[in-house]
Amino acid sequence: MKLWSFLVGILGAVSSLTAVAQNLTIQNTTEKPITVQVEVMGGYKSMQPFDSLTIAAKGTATLNRKNAPLTFYRIVANNVIETFKDFVWERDVELIFDESSKFTVKGSTLTTEWDDFDKNMVLPVRDKLVANTIEYNKLLAAGDTLGAEKFMLKSSQAVGELNKQLDSIIFTPRRNFIDFYLLAGRWRAWSKSVCNEQLQAYAAAWGNHPFHKAIMDEIKKIESVGEGVRIRPFNTRSIEDKEVNLSEIKSDYILLDFWGSWCGPCIKAIPELQNLYTTFDASRLQIIGIAGENEVPSAQLRALLKKKDIGWTQIEELRLGRKTLAKQLNITFYPTYFLLDKNLKIVKRGDSRILKEVEEILRKK
Repeated sequence: MKLWSFLVGILGAVSSLTAVAQNLTIQNTTEKPITVQVEVMGGYKSMQPFDSLTIAAKGTATLNRKNAPLTFYRIVANNVIETFKDFVWERDVELIFDESSKFTVKGSTLTTEWDDFDKNMVLPVRDKLVANTIEYNKLLAAGDTLGAEKFMLKSSQAVGELNKQLDSIIFTPRRNFIDFYLLAGRWRAWSKSVCNEQLQAYAAAWGNHPFHKAIMDEIKKIESVGEGVRIRPFNTRSIEDKEVNLSEIKSDYILLDFWGSWCGPCIKAIPELQNLYTTFDASRLQIIGIAGENEVPSAQLRALLKKKDIGWTQIEELRLGRKTLAKQLNITFYPTYFLLDKNLKIVKRGDSRILKEVEEILRKK
């Protein structure tokens, strides 16, 4: 599911949208042929081709689908994607291409709502993130890591405020398609009780939608390495090329910290980790950082470790690597923490909100 592709809608159960055939009419108003590929967007078939065709100059073509769940589609026209321009195929929809090879959508109230949602709520945050990233890279290139970090934290705060707004929409009782799809993008950030409560509330209207099934499947994967489960020990090398054998660590508890040097919330939580590291003896707690980085070795990671004077063991792996510890433990967001007992059984799992609970557990005799 792409970062800002939040589906928007005002309709109820999926069955009301999938019982009849739906046409997609594509009109080419230009003087040249257009080759178009229609791709399915969304979490369950992200970017999978639906169909492709060439439309003659001043021509029109029609595609048809039946019994398909409500979701976004995108267009690749002459091998070019119009960024952030997706549409919802509901009932009969018309796309009209102009001379600039851009298209407008007719017949889809959901797409209109999505465009308004994107313009008023998402676009302002996206602009802030772009501006902050530019300044971050400039300062980092100039060696000003402290200044760069401030812009990273600004981005984190902007996303945090957006997420609060999204949750306020999801938790309203109307539970239409926009709310449901926002849920599909936000549930990982909630506590288990809140997640279960919201999924149950939405099940009547959307329980048969593929997004709902995808969420339930992912929850099962997470619970397979949830609290009370003993994790499989790993043996790897630290960034200092020292062996890290989980099964040989002698400590009452081990805290695994899945984080990244690019991650604002991860950096924000460092003081809490430092407090744990300095408060408790190694026989009581050992911390292992597992950094998912955009490149390995990561100069950015090493600079941050030095700047923050982080002394606990660090492992680095590619953030998008195919065989990583993050994949092994079904990490879906950063930061994620695992508190393990001496038998490698998971005592607590979650984001930075569990760190206070971790401290309480460690203080108990």
